[in-house]
Amino acid sequence: MRNLGIAVLASTASVLVGAGLVMAPGASADEPPEIVSVDARPEPVGLYKAGSTQVTIDVHVTDDVAVASVRVSLLAAPGPGDDDIPPDEEQGSASLVSGTAQDGTWRATIFMDKRNSTGLWSTEVGVRDTAENGAFAGHAYDEGYSVPPVDDFYVKRNTIIRGFNVAEPATRGSYIRMYGRLMRLDPGLGYVGYRNKTIHVFFRAAGTATWEARGTVSTGSRGYFSNSRTFRAWRDGAWRVQFNGTSNYLAETSRGDHVDVR
Repeated sequence: MRNLGIAVLASTASVLVGAGLVMAPGASADEPPEIVSVDARPEPVGLYKAGSTQVTIDVHVTDDVAVASVRVSLLAAPGPGDDDIPPDEEQGSASLVSGTAQDGTWRATIFMDKRNSTGLWSTEVGVRDTAENGAFAGHAYDEGYSVPPVDDFYVKRNTIIRGFNVAEPATRGSYIRMYGRLMRLDPGLGYVGYRNKTIHVFFRAAGTATWEARGTVSTGSRGYFSNSRTFRAWRDGAWRVQFNGTSNYLAETSRGDHVDVR
């Protein structure tokens, strides 16, 4: 597996002096930069059929001289037995957005899309200052250790619930008939049925604001779900269904379907 330390190139001191980033009087320049915090957002990162998702990474760094460069990588965690397989990775350079080169926040913007792998990802940060001191924060998976701070997050592909409907009219005390289809995003095929998944059913009585859990249904081999022998109609109100998501796919909630009970 590759060495997880990332190479960073320091900007020249003359450029930094021209930008007003000079060594503080009496600074020893012996101490490496300190990576105080790393924050990646949004969490989770959703991947969709079209377009890219922007991931913003803020890195707070302090230094006794002046930070010259901050490089950020996002890496997918290796699966069991994958230590020798290069991880899915995205990289970007960070720019100072607040504070100073001695104590400031650096921001990188990285874009991900449906081709990226799903599951657990993490940040990896490399910093250099004008005195050629460096700092690193990230997981060294192949070595079995980590250097904090690291922000772990999940990357998940989109899901949708199509055609959710509760049949009307509904007679008081009768079983209601509901149906729909859960779909997941396949990067090559588009949206396909998501089979053998649990769908949670909720009801909100008319005039109230609370959704009450009523039970579950399951999707079939092509993602369709239906039920006509579990839930009864006692009051006017709305029904909706919810998929809670997985480590690889986003959660999804249907629209509410109002039913008048006669």
